[in-house]
Amino acid sequence: MFNFAKPPETKSVWKRAVQAARYTISGVRPESWMSPLQPLKPFAPEQNAWQWDRPVGYNLYYKPRGNERYDFHELREAARQSELIRLAIETRLDQMSAMSWQVKPKMETTAGDEADDNDPRIKTISEFFTSPDKTRDWDQWLRVVLEELFVTDAVSIARRRNKGGGLYALELVDGATIFPLIDQDGRQPAPPDPAFQQILKGVPKANYTSDEFIYYVRKSQVNTPYGFSAVEQIIQSAETDIERLKYTLSYFTEGSVPDAYITAPDGMTADKVLAYEAHLNSILAGNQVGRRQMPILVHGMEMKSMKAAELKNDFDEWLARKVCFAFSLPPTAFIKSNNRATAESEKDRTQEEGLYPVLLYIKRLVDRIIREDFNSPDLEFHWNDDDEKDPLIQSQIDTAYVAAGIKSRNEIRDSLGLDDEEGGDALLVTAGNTLVPLPGSELDLQQKQEQQDQAQQTQSNAIEQIHAKTPAQHAAEAAGAANQNQPGAVGKRASVKKKFYAVSTHRS
Repeated sequence: MFNFAKPPETKSVWKRAVQAARYTISGVRPESWMSPLQPLKPFAPEQNAWQWDRPVGYNLYYKPRGNERYDFHELREAARQSELIRLAIETRLDQMSAMSWQVKPKMETTAGDEADDNDPRIKTISEFFTSPDKTRDWDQWLRVVLEELFVTDAVSIARRRNKGGGLYALELVDGATIFPLIDQDGRQPAPPDPAFQQILKGVPKANYTSDEFIYYVRKSQVNTPYGFSAVEQIIQSAETDIERLKYTLSYFTEGSVPDAYITAPDGMTADKVLAYEAHLNSILAGNQVGRRQMPILVHGMEMKSMKAAELKNDFDEWLARKVCFAFSLPPTAFIKSNNRATAESEKDRTQEEGLYPVLLYIKRLVDRIIREDFNSPDLEFHWNDDDEKDPLIQSQIDTAYVAAGIKSRNEIRDSLGLDDEEGGDALLVTAGNTLVPLPGSELDLQQKQEQQDQAQQTQSNAIEQIHAKTPAQHAAEAAGAANQNQPGAVGKRASVKKKFYAVSTHRS
């Protein structure tokens, strides 16, 4: 029988030298003084760089967050039991749900394209997001997304399609049931490979690709496919707050320290003390009316009040500050009152540091859906954050924009729903008490051209007047000029000036 097996490849000397050079550092020799030596030869040189040192058989450990320090259940319980965290989350939800939005063309378009606000796709997409999952309206849908964002950072959305393959609904899924799969390099598998599994009743239910499912993490990490939510960042403070609440509640329900104690008179035996204590407690225990009545004590007994427990101190304020800082909220509702300037500065800071990143997170999520599912990369989701500004502050901003030449009068009128005025499209800059065109603008060039034309016209008129004069008029003007240059006239003027200075000197 003939053996048709392929003979082993014989590598040339040059090829072996090139391959060996990949694993050595030039110039590093063992005989060099204090040599760093050559690195070890890689064990898997043919593979791509792994994203992280993922466990062997990771995809078999299908419990979501099974290898993390805190699982989804602990995060949800911390968000429910801690009053500070719950109040912070609800405040953010209320702020976001009060914001209005719109779908509009992007400002940056390809050459020759013009943004069309009447594009029919804008109406279609806007109507879709009024009820993204065909069950909840936008406000309800957004609140669920934000709840998942703040608590688990595992926003999970299933794309439900119609018979034609178009997007029918964006159905929200509990992120605690989703197990992200990884490929050989520790990254999310690309379609058509499965990227997610839903775990129900402890077993995998179904696989989903990244085209069928959106697992949108805000704080992505390189060493795990899971996010890092705001609740997880302060979960120890949340546990402390929960125990603090239990301690305060026990003060009013069970009580660890009595309100007062009674000293027995001298000579009273221990048996009588215990018997009297049991008798008195039996009368007062569970008897709200009896506690308000006057008890009769044995002669010589004395009642002494004990120091009440400190139910609130600086530690509570410190916990509130940490929780509010995690959600970028001003802690003014939980701390001692401060001046108005400080409160306003904290409000502005938290507005920029906390609310705007969340607005951008939702915008990027919706923009992704508009781009991938509606095939409209030239459209974008836009928050109408100007609606929440104070009218007086907004008017001051508009006035400053017009004075600086950033916006025209008609642009401000359009934002107020007013008709354009003639000449209101020009950009003007405030110079003293007047408005001048923006340097280099069309109106500025037009005015300069008009001034130049007017100067030329004035010069032309003057030349025409000179040529139009008769010889007699020229002779009269020359005679008048000669009379003014006579010595008597000059001396007369000089004497007047001397007289003036003499009077001035005499007065001083």
